[in-house]
Amino acid sequence: MSASADTSENQTGKLATEVWAIVFLIVLVDMALLKPYKSHYEKQIDGELDA
Repeated sequence: MSASADTSENQTGKLATEVWAIVFLIVLVDMALLKPYKSHYEKQIDGELDA
């Protein structure tokens, strides 16, 4: 009984770690891809406001 409980707890911990790893990767990719795009987009808006 306790062995299966330990196993399920280990599964949950492993799953949580995987979820955090995926979230972390998504955030990294998001920052890497969207930051340059966002700054470029903001520059365009500034240019339009100046014009």
